Amino acid sequence: MTNDVAPPSSTAVEEQFGSKGTEITLLLEKGGEGYFEGAARDVRDGAELALGELGGDQVHVKVVPIEADASNLSAAVASASERKSALLVSYAAPAITKGITAVVPSKRPLLINLGPAVSTGGGGIFNFEVDETDSIVQGASVAIAGGTTNFLLFVQQNYPADFESQVSAAVGKVGGKIVGTTRFNTNGAGVLEQVKAMKDKLGQAGVALIAGNTMATVNVVSALKAEDATKAMAFVGTSGWPETSYSAPAAKGVLVVTYDKEDLALIADRYSRHYKRPVSDQAAYGYDIVALASGLIRAKGEKGLEMKTLLSKSGFKGLTGRFQFNGDGSTSRRLVPYSIANGRLNPLASGG
Repeated sequence: MTNDVAPPSSTAVEEQFGSKGTEITLLLEKGGEGYFEGAARDVRDGAELALGELGGDQVHVKVVPIEADASNLSAAVASASERKSALLVSYAAPAITKGITAVVPSKRPLLINLGPAVSTGGGGIFNFEVDETDSIVQGASVAIAGGTTNFLLFVQQNYPADFESQVSAAVGKVGGKIVGTTRFNTNGAGVLEQVKAMKDKLGQAGVALIAGNTMATVNVVSALKAEDATKAMAFVGTSGWPETSYSAPAAKGVLVVTYDKEDLALIADRYSRHYKRPVSDQAAYGYDIVALASGLIRAKGEKGLEMKTLLSKSGFKGLTGRFQFNGDGSTSRRLVPYSIANGRLNPLASGG
């Protein structure tokens, strides 16, 4: 049995949640089998749940499937603009999202990107997910406060080419130093050999920073724990680690700094009952944006979704904590340290 959601065929009426109020257009990349899979499916379901609970006929959500080769992307964006959609919300690979950002602002609605961050330059485009660089650097800051200053950095192979330089510069600003770096494969192959090749660096660092969004992240931890020179080493993950990784024995005790998870419990039971799986970060992102849009339109009318409103200095409160959109297209958040134990994130203060 699968929970993957099949989008309508190209000849069918596009899926829509609600029928009244201002339109929000949800652009989701289809998977290889023509389904909304994994995180894209979670974004859809989070948006649907929020619309049912908080929409109040203020907004409706039109779900538009985007082909993996982006062949229908331009038409989808143009159609949303013609329908006077107030907001584009997307979850797709960076190459597809960049295709949306290439459309001049006058030819498209405002865009909130729930997928991997892309360069925005402002222009009514906002990256919403927790910034993984912020996550890993704040994790390093916790370690520095505990007396550690030297770090190893492990980065998943498909991450941006400048990821290491960004992390190294940011860690330097908070008083730390990256003494060794390496890239690891998304499937975890060859990690043991890579760790052994860093033998001269292992004894120089007290903490390993590990950035990735696959189960290969815990392969790195396992490989490091197998080396005598790292018996006292601590480990910092990132907000990008998949939730399935938390159940791996090697993940116990790994520090992860991410958004405040306290409010996520507010919908966890309803989400799992309705969709037959645990709520995820992506589901929370989808929920938050629909909730935000509904609230702004309820308070300010159809013009509530505009740039100056989103840039409110007071910010907004959602399942993903308090957040504030910035003029450069980033989203600021207060991040919280957690320790992995018992298959989940536990607030660091509680001893997890």
